Amino acid sequence: MTAETIRDHQETVIYHYCDANALLSILTNQKLWYTHAAYLNDTMEIRKGVEFCEELLSSRLKAVASDPVISSAKAYLANAEKWQYYVCCFSKGRDKLSQWRAYANDGDGFAVGFKTHYLSKSNDGPFECRLDSVSYEESPLEDGFNSIVSDLQSQLAALPNDTEKDAMNWCRSNAAERIGGWCIDQSAFHKDAGFSEEEELRSARMYRLEDTELEQVLIADNKPGDIVRIFQNLQQEFIERRLIRSGRFGLTPYIEVPFQPEAISEVICGPRTANELTESSLEILKKKLGLTFSVSRSTATYR
Repeated sequence: MTAETIRDHQETVIYHYCDANALLSILTNQKLWYTHAAYLNDTMEIRKGVEFCEELLSSRLKAVASDPVISSAKAYLANAEKWQYYVCCFSKGRDKLSQWRAYANDGDGFAVGFKTHYLSKSNDGPFECRLDSVSYEESPLEDGFNSIVSDLQSQLAALPNDTEKDAMNWCRSNAAERIGGWCIDQSAFHKDAGFSEEEELRSARMYRLEDTELEQVLIADNKPGDIVRIFQNLQQEFIERRLIRSGRFGLTPYIEVPFQPEAISEVICGPRTANELTESSLEILKKKLGLTFSVSRSTATYR
């Protein structure tokens, strides 16, 4: 995510529509659930982008059939278990009827307003975060795909001839996962134009090493074998954060991401919630938890 995009979000509040159980979990634990990308409600949107990227990889393999990085990247995309990519969904719409119906227990739920500059900060060490708007137009995936593949292949070609075998294999594997991860990243932020009314933003957490860290592995003086093992341990640490809950598609992998209490700006009670009782209960809970958000009621016309 670019610095310019983050600045655009700094003074913005976006809304997570949910039912009462999810609201209680969010307020009490001060954590958001990020769902594995393969288990989102809009799986076909992600699948559409992934299939396009698979076609690009297949075209590359026709040109260079023995390229191990491209072959591994294609295998990565085909196996959703390898995707270390988790997403939490929001809307720019503060009091949007379509969101109440679809995501907040048919209007009998809540919309939690989050200040975006808290969500755009990573507290996960080397684990990357992204907060961005969903695109409802066909994304120009091909140019970006060709760019990342060329860059990584150039880095691999620059490896010293005496690079340890384990380090070489890891660098190839990492390059393949970065290509696959890029494809997932692009696909997760694209939806069909029919959903444009949702005005959706997504916050994502993923395991991804920075370019500078990958370059360190390529420097022989830094004992690449040792660095590889360190990075493998970091990746395993991220994988072990995965939890399992019940969801629309059965058992659903997710991770918990903590947020600061001041990240919540307001909570809106849905148009079908019980009037004074719901709001007073929310005020009691807010006081008990030491939170300071405002409480209001939806003015959306609900029939």
